[in-house]
Amino acid sequence: GQELPERKSAKDIGLNDGDDLEVEPKSLTVNVEMPDGTKVPVEISPKDTSGDIKQKIERKTGMSPTKQILKKDGQELPERKSAKDIGLNDGDDLEVEPKSLTVNVEMPDGTKVPVEISPKDTSGDIKQKIERKTGMSPTKQILKKDGQELPER
Repeated sequence: GQELPERKSAKDIGLNDGDDLEVEPKSLTVNVEMPDGTKVPVEISPKDTSGDIKQKIERKTGMSPTKQILKKDGQELPERKSAKDIGLNDGDDLEVEPKSLTVNVEMPDGTKVPVEISPKDTSGDIKQKIERKTGMSPTKQILKKDGQELPER
């Protein structure tokens, strides 16, 4: 419903015996888990959309809203709905997943090539992106992280 004006009397507002009123918090705090595992408390309004929440996350962490995928319980939050409509409550946990990340690929000759990948990319997808950047065929690539070969899928 509508927010009631602060300084008007019950009579001025038109409240009658037996009327129902709702109480909403002016703000709530959600705990946002960032891609690196850190948790950041963010104060939001029930009227805030996920876009507004992303901007507040940027102010706290420096991570651009354009790089954020905001999720609750593994589900991406709808863009144009308010926190109230989404059903967010004080103390809820949200997760930020990066839309993309840049990895530095060390080539056999020692040069490092930055390659932009998605968190959902498989090693096969990454090999194709490396090929587009360097010309090296995926069949000639073995991807390793910390000396360990990455699984194909």
